[in-house]
Amino acid sequence: MDFPVFRRYTNRQSYFRIDSPVVLHEIKLIGKFYQEFRLDAVQLPDRNFVSDLVHLAVEGAEALSQPEYDLHVDEIRRSHTLMV
Repeated sequence: MDFPVFRRYTNRQSYFRIDSPVVLHEIKLIGKFYQEFRLDAVQLPDRNFVSDLVHLAVEGAEALSQPEYDLHVDEIRRSHTLMV
């Protein structure tokens, strides 16, 4: 698998950039706000979650191209407020 890999939930509330089998970045929408997370998957459940996202084994996950991901993330950052 070539990284990075881009995914989102079909409800379009979370967007993922997966940089490696153990590093994931998530942008999560919460109303008018958004949060950004980095997950360093050191424990088995986290590594399994990253792997499942990569292989689209998570219910409601779908693949995105990098241009699609960039377009959506840029729009989120323009139209929502970062929740600290």
